Amino acid sequence: GDSEAQHLLGVLLLDAKGAARRPAEAYKWLLLAAQRGHLLSGVMLRTPPDQFSAADRQEGERAAAAWAPVR
Repeated sequence: GDSEAQHLLGVLLLDAKGAARRPAEAYKWLLLAAQRGHLLSGVMLRTPPDQFSAADRQEGERAAAAWAPVR
């Protein structure tokens, strides 16, 4: 549930090259971070608008809703 760690993981997955780039997974982590108050994650989710496809956003939202921290 650490918003900074979630943000960094989202950035890593989004900035990766080739097959390692996973925009839907990146969207999930950025969304979770934004929901926990991480301002930069919230900005990244809105700009640029073509950074995530509609399918990436949908899949990321589903995955974020299903996510729960391991304790």
